[in-house]
This record gives sequence, structure tokens and C-alpha cells, in this order.
Amino acid sequence: MLATSITILDVKKAVYKLLNGGLIVLLLTGGLWAQSPAYQQEHDSLVSVWKNTSLEDTARMNALVEHAWKMTHFNPDSTLKLTKVLDSMSGGNPAYRRWHAKSLDMKGIVHLTNRKFDQALKLLEHSRDIYKEIGATNDLFKTLNLIGTNFLQ
Repeated sequence: MLATSITILDVKKAVYKLLNGGLIVLLLTGGLWAQSPAYQQEHDSLVSVWKNTSLEDTARMNALVEHAWKMTHFNPDSTLKLTKVLDSMSGGNPAYRRWHAKSLDMKGIVHLTNRKFDQALKLLEHSRDIYKEIGATNDLFKTLNLIGTNFLQ
């Protein structure tokens, strides 16, 4: 039998050190990923597509959506700014309702991340309604999955 006794305080200190170290590693690796050459190359490629006004609007909006999706969790403020750009470009044009719905999805995810559940649900439900209306079934299923995963428990 061991002569050492472990107190609850010792356990709490050990868990605190482990969590602190793990959090620092997580933050560092997340920051390093966002600054990696592969991420930067993809970022530059998407931005160059977005800035190329000779391309069709749909190609440019797809690039903007893809770029914004990649930032929803680690840079939500930038995601919200990009959704405003997307909304201004797609707003009012019935042919671009799908991109407006994607913008609503991204805003909903940002609100989920920020624990603003009522706002998130309203945005996702609005997005769902647009997808139903225009018959975008793949996007509709993704949004229904978001709603079901986060609100139906």
C-alpha cells in the first residue's frame, strides 16, 4: 500500500494544469493552421476569384461563400462581414436567393457559436424556407441538419 495520500486539491491542481496546457496547445495549433502556407494559398485563391469582376457573379459568390464558411468558427466577425457583402450582392435578385440563404446559414452558425440560440434559430428557419421555395434540396438538408442537431433534443 502506498503511503502517499492524494487530496482533492491535488487532483484539482493537476486537472487545471492539464487543461491550461491543452488550451494553450489548442489555441497555438488553431492559430498556426490559420497562418499555414496551405491555408494562405487557398485564401489568396478564393480572394482572387472574388475580386475578378470578369467572372460570372455566381462563381464569385461561390468563392465568397467558401471563404466565409472556412472562417465561421475561428473568425466569426470576418464571417459576418463577408455575409454582408454577399447579401448586398445577392439582395433583391430572385436568381440569387440561394446565396442569400447561405449567408443566413453562416450567420446562424456564428450566432450558435456565440450562444445566441434564438437569433440562430430564426436565421436558420428563414434559410430553410428559402431553400424549400427554390427547391435546393441539398442545401435544405444541410440546414435541417443544423436545426435538428442544435435545437431538437
